[in-house]
Amino acid sequence: MPAIAVVLACLVGGTSSATEIRYSVFGLGTLGGVTSIAHDISESGMIVGYSTVPGSATEHAAVWNSGGAIWDLDPAGTGSGAWAANDLGQVVGYRYLPNGSQACLWELSSGTWTTTDLLGFGGRFGEARDISESGQIVGYSYLPQESGFPAAVWIKGDAGWAISSLGTLGGWGSVGNAINDQGQIAGYSYVTGDSAVHACFWDHADPAAIVDLDPHGGPYSYAWGIADAQGSTPGRVVGSCVYDEPPTHPPTLWDPSGTGWTATPLPFFGGTTNYANAVNDRGQVVGYSFLTGDKAHHAFLYEARADEPGQTYDLNKLIDPTLGWTLQEAKDINENGWIVGYGLNADGATHAFLATPVPEPSSWALLLAALGASAVLKLRRGRPRR
Repeated sequence: MPAIAVVLACLVGGTSSATEIRYSVFGLGTLGGVTSIAHDISESGMIVGYSTVPGSATEHAAVWNSGGAIWDLDPAGTGSGAWAANDLGQVVGYRYLPNGSQACLWELSSGTWTTTDLLGFGGRFGEARDISESGQIVGYSYLPQESGFPAAVWIKGDAGWAISSLGTLGGWGSVGNAINDQGQIAGYSYVTGDSAVHACFWDHADPAAIVDLDPHGGPYSYAWGIADAQGSTPGRVVGSCVYDEPPTHPPTLWDPSGTGWTATPLPFFGGTTNYANAVNDRGQVVGYSFLTGDKAHHAFLYEARADEPGQTYDLNKLIDPTLGWTLQEAKDINENGWIVGYGLNADGATHAFLATPVPEPSSWALLLAALGASAVLKLRRGRPRR
């Protein structure tokens, strides 16, 4: 799989000193269909998402390693998708049923992927959105007669997987989109009266203590990603907020403090719809932003350096434009700064991508070793969709 290494000198943090930022882009390919989307990347380089299959628009949950190998997690299914993976080689997502959807877990055992359906609350729909390194799973599940869909957490005990509700902000539904290694969860919930949807935060140690992150009581806000906690300080949360005056929809970063949570709108590219999807422990944020006029959206990377203002970078300006890629959305970033998402390749097809910072020449051997080591994943190993 060819790598595209590109250099762009750009201003960092609004200062006048230029810094080279170099990215390689890897097209991850498909399961033989025309489309693939990457949703998540683990610290060890396992990438998950979905791909269409030959001769069909049906989506199948897929897993790639960073060396380019791809597996179909649901080869006999009628449609599925993978949302997240951990370094134990556990993958979570959903699979379609004749009359709904089922939250599920895939695990690699003796070279074969096995599927475990996760018990729901009795309704017809459910999804698993994220999994921590300890194996806690979050998502949502509908109640009987689809009377609501509370955010859910699944934990495996001696008797198997057990589900519990995280509750809502008083409305009919909520979704747990992301969980960190301390069991803290980010997502969103309808408020009382179902007049608005607000970003929210749960701590699984006290799931009843749901926190409304919306800073202004606006109509819509969503939390999609969460970083690990720093000591007793909860992990930072990212998502988006809709502001009425002036009407804007910026990507948003929530910072915890001793007095609550502070929401900071991040710079964006001028369009009306913008989402931050993930944040790592270094404070790097990825997502997408519509360009002025809302005719197209581009993947972005936001970085803030110590004592310097943060800056949002269009990832398309950090790669070689002559190669024909348009990176449309960045879905996740790991602690190595590796970014996954999707974009249009040179043939105009929507394909999953992996973007990695290019190391100094002395580090090439380490990168190649990492790519080879990730191939042993077979040995060790963020829903109501927007």
